[in-house]
Amino acid sequence: MTDLQLLLAVMLACGLASVARYGLSLLASRDRFPWPTIAANVAGTAILASGLALYAAGSLGADAFVVLGVGLAGGLTTFSTLAVDAARLWRSGKRRAFTAYLALTLGCGLAASWLAWTTTVAALV
Repeated sequence: MTDLQLLLAVMLACGLASVARYGLSLLASRDRFPWPTIAANVAGTAILASGLALYAAGSLGADAFVVLGVGLAGGLTTFSTLAVDAARLWRSGKRRAFTAYLALTLGCGLAASWLAWTTTVAALV
């Protein structure tokens, strides 16, 4: 794959994932708990972990890993929205929701990463 083809593939994957994340965000209003952001970040984490396991095993090439990791997972996940959602919960006095949001994001992200890696490696055996 040429550099231009790789750039275009990453751009397409990132664009599609960003549209999916935006679609998820439409499911939540500003007054509700930010489940769509958690879902997008956890799914992106699982995609990245699975892709990394495939790449480490030699089952996925470097270019495909870049498209999957940088494009798809990178376009789906969003630290900036996580930070804004957390700040919004804090400013509105929803301290328990703030704590739950950050704990769920980190806990579910780590669990998704471990599960995706483990199941991908197991599937390769």
